[in-house]
Amino acid sequence: MPTALNTFSVLITGGLIGITTIVFDVLDQILFTGLATHFAITTVIVYMMLLVNEWQFQWQTLVMIAIIYGLVSRVLWLTQDNDGEQFSE
Repeated sequence: MPTALNTFSVLITGGLIGITTIVFDVLDQILFTGLATHFAITTVIVYMMLLVNEWQFQWQTLVMIAIIYGLVSRVLWLTQDNDGEQFSE
């Protein structure tokens, strides 16, 4: 059964991943570098959440993170206006 700590850690993880989108502002005009940096930070945050919750890390977890990250990034890229500003508001 999920505990309050599990639920809280997942919420915090989502918030932290959202905050790390600041790398796209810092690395303006370098989309690939921004994606690579954000992916690395996201992976570390998810790994820390797994440690806190004492959930096992498996290589399949990393593959799933990469697939989901790639799909979400592609959808965001496709839905952006064609004004040259990717991933910005």
